[in-house]
Amino acid sequence: MTLRAPALMLVGCLLSTRAAQAADGSADAAQAAARLDEARALMDQGRFAEACPKLEESERLNSTGKALLNLADCYEKNGQTASAHARFEQAADRALAARRADIEKLARSRARELERRLSTLTITVARDRPGLEVRRDGALVPRSSWATAIPIDPGVHRVEATAPGEPPFATTITVGPSHDLAVVTVPDVAAPPASLASRAGELGAGRGGDRVEGGSAVPGLVVGGLGLAGVGVGAFFGVRALSKKAEAGDACPGSGHTCADPTKLDAARSAHDAAAESALVSTIGFGAGVVGLAVGAYLLVASRSIRVSPAMGRDAAGLRVTGDF
Repeated sequence: MTLRAPALMLVGCLLSTRAAQAADGSADAAQAAARLDEARALMDQGRFAEACPKLEESERLNSTGKALLNLADCYEKNGQTASAHARFEQAADRALAARRADIEKLARSRARELERRLSTLTITVARDRPGLEVRRDGALVPRSSWATAIPIDPGVHRVEATAPGEPPFATTITVGPSHDLAVVTVPDVAAPPASLASRAGELGAGRGGDRVEGGSAVPGLVVGGLGLAGVGVGAFFGVRALSKKAEAGDACPGSGHTCADPTKLDAARSAHDAAAESALVSTIGFGAGVVGLAVGAYLLVASRSIRVSPAMGRDAAGLRVTGDF
């Protein structure tokens, strides 16, 4: 028999009825028992997301070892592994204080089972500075917890940071359900307030791609457009240079400065000179165009109005770049 079967049996044995709690003469105890009964009915129907808040209220109204065990069991079934682990450990500590070795053993074993699946979130700070506050899901993260892998329930979590005289930093990250090692880095004050969410052992964007928001993308578009025009000019005059060179060769084979037929010499020289001029313009156009495209791309990235996400197809894989301009 596995540990889980006796665990559920023990949890069931520890549940008390509303009448028994009410006999204590405590209104809170009676309400706690009522929430406990309602939660049990919901759990029997597999409605754990609705049952867990009722168990939280029951435990708040009348904190007991049995309430903790039931709440931990509900959290686990609802996929809240970190919360379940913490409640099992708390129940084990209470059982130890009450000299209930059987309950302590049960709670510890359930906690150990969960440890193999716990996901964590590590919040690192690129540079500490006076007044910097970091919050996870609205709760202040003490400095002692920075750069520490803290067990966390799977799902979407928000990390925020504020410091005097700085724009606020905020990002969200989705933590996976089983042993996901998530990392969020709060940037230096000199860095743009961009999302630096990453995952241990991974490079680039996360599951859905990180969105980075910032300044206007118009300068990048303008410069990039000019660069593209420069490439177009270079291409046009490059083709013209080849055409004029061919024209000179047809008129007078050779260098274009000597010709067996003197009547064609002027035409050959004219075409040869036009080819040289077009080649020069083509070179200048291509050079300026490439520089313009590079500067435009840099300005677009610097504007931080881009999304980068994986792009997968039947015959190819790569990155998809989109933006809000």
